Amino acid sequence: SISFLAPKLVNLELAQTGLNGQIPQFLENFKTLDTLDLSQNSFSGVMPRSFANLTDIFNLDLSRNYLIDPFPNMSVKGIESLDLSYNKFHLGEILKWATSSPIIYSLKLARCGIKLRLEDWKPSETYIYDFIDLSQNEISGSAIGLLNKTDYLVGFWASSNKLKFNLESLRIVERLKYLDLSRNEVFGKVPNGVSKLEKLNVSYNHLCGKLPVTNFSASAFLGNDCLCGFPLAACKITSATCHVDDETGLLGFKSSITADPSGILSSWKSGSDCCTWSGINCLASNRVTSLSLMGQLNKPNSFLSGPISPSLSKLKFLDGLYLQNLRNISGPFPDFLFGLPELKFIYIENNKLSGRIPGSIGNLTGLSALSLSDNQFSGPIPSSISQLTGLTQLKLGGNRLTGPIPNGIQKLKNLTLFSLDRNQLSGSIPDFFGSFSELRILRLSHNKFTGKFPASISALAPKLLYLELAQTGLNGQIPQFLGNFKTLDTLNLSRNNFSGVVPRSFANLTKIFNLDLSRNYLIDPFPNMSVKGIESLDLSYNKFHLGEIPKWATSSPIIYSLKLARCGIKLRLEDWKPSQTYFYDFIDLSENEISGSAIELLNKTDYLVGFWASRNKLKFNLESLRIVERLKYLDLSRNEVFGKVPNGVSKLEKLNVSYNHLCGKLPVTNFSASAFLGNDCLCGSPLAACKSVA
Repeated sequence: SISFLAPKLVNLELAQTGLNGQIPQFLENFKTLDTLDLSQNSFSGVMPRSFANLTDIFNLDLSRNYLIDPFPNMSVKGIESLDLSYNKFHLGEILKWATSSPIIYSLKLARCGIKLRLEDWKPSETYIYDFIDLSQNEISGSAIGLLNKTDYLVGFWASSNKLKFNLESLRIVERLKYLDLSRNEVFGKVPNGVSKLEKLNVSYNHLCGKLPVTNFSASAFLGNDCLCGFPLAACKITSATCHVDDETGLLGFKSSITADPSGILSSWKSGSDCCTWSGINCLASNRVTSLSLMGQLNKPNSFLSGPISPSLSKLKFLDGLYLQNLRNISGPFPDFLFGLPELKFIYIENNKLSGRIPGSIGNLTGLSALSLSDNQFSGPIPSSISQLTGLTQLKLGGNRLTGPIPNGIQKLKNLTLFSLDRNQLSGSIPDFFGSFSELRILRLSHNKFTGKFPASISALAPKLLYLELAQTGLNGQIPQFLGNFKTLDTLNLSRNNFSGVVPRSFANLTKIFNLDLSRNYLIDPFPNMSVKGIESLDLSYNKFHLGEIPKWATSSPIIYSLKLARCGIKLRLEDWKPSQTYFYDFIDLSENEISGSAIELLNKTDYLVGFWASRNKLKFNLESLRIVERLKYLDLSRNEVFGKVPNGVSKLEKLNVSYNHLCGKLPVTNFSASAFLGNDCLCGSPLAACKSVA
């Protein structure tokens, strides 16, 4: 009978339900299906060829069944999550339709009979992968090229393969939590960066040397050639092995630090092997090749104070300097970096470096990445930066930079990420983007630009994922060519002076997840979007008269933020039937003509953080409201809400229920009187005291 659901079903989840037999042919009729999960059952036999008709599928999980070859050649437009692990497939290669997906974030093909050199796998997009599981296949070669490109990777599992590479070359990205390379042919030392991981397994490889300080058990390291140190057997005592110049340079840096409350540098001790210190990686000849210190933003004491000591100039083999989220590292741009011939990566982010970016920055011609974001640099962007033609990432956002964007930046043709957001840059945005054929992320928001939308941005259509031009002073109409950006994930044009109609071509943006056009002068009609699932939508404060909440947003199974303030919406709130309410974080329906009760909606949203619905015609008893644990912001001002103010509002961070018909004694809260003004008969602090009754 499930076949009758075919015309409209979006999600079908039957995981671990004890089902068996063959997967039915009729699933081909589910043309609107977004998610299909049949994992952990006893399905057997061949997959129906008709699966090739599921062109709109985003999430497919058939793992842990007894399915056999051949697997149908899917015609999906872009898979996000695929898991075929632990069946009886002999795929031979990673499926081309998954490899070519520009939006895939999770790929799990454990024990799928894959035979390849990992370097020969060329996915269209590695930058945005979260999870990759290739365990128990016959994969050879090196994982370094893949892993060092995936800035968003959370988990990588590749146990029981034939991978062979130097583990010391691995860059442990900030988000990486899970790494399993067990039972391969990996060699070299275990890098210090693995201490940041939550789970690690590098057992049964050819690793050697002293283990860094971690919390992992011995099982993570067993079966290697010559690893030693806790939790394995102690290393034989030898003299310090790192180069004396490197030790001197690092200790000089430590001595310049004036505060280290969480002990980030506690392992840096004179006379010990500096290659084993926290944040240090060494390669050939025990020379330090990278210094990587990272604060944790959720821990207030995780910071360092002080300058970047020029003693680090002694690290002549340094190729990467990563000082991220340390918050209080101060001083000017470190001039000694110009004397480090091997330097390729500079990430000094979220600190307090100040002054000007020196004109001599152009001498660092070996750089592949330069990130000075979220510091206090001021003055112009030096024109010499155009000499850094090997850059793939340039991140200068979150500073106080002024003046125009130098035209010479168009020479940086290898950029995949270009970010100048949150500065005070002025002039027009240069029309030079035609040379950036590899660009994936462009962020220029929150500056003081003027002029029209640069026409050359149209050349970025084949590969661009993120386009953020919020609050950049742009005016005119939104260009029609944006409809060609078929891979676009995020588009933010908010807080500008765009006017006229949103182009009909926006209907072609089928992969868009985050769309923000708020605070412009846009008018009706709004195009009927064909997105498979919007996550975040903000059309607030334009000149729209939508009448209803757009159906393509209402039907999204993954939406968490919906903001349609002052969008000319007229409805009874009970008549709005979103496909899911449970996972909403933010809903803003302020300044519309919405009537009825918000109770049914609010009491279904366990994850709601903020709800704004001021200046509508809502009418319900506030005492019926369930204040969920995560709710922080609630604005119901200027409606027709009645009843008492419930005690639960004391948990909120911001509240406004002014100008309603509320009555009774207020609960104890920290809110000012403005949160409660204009009601029928509220009393008690911070309003006037309640009259005592006999």
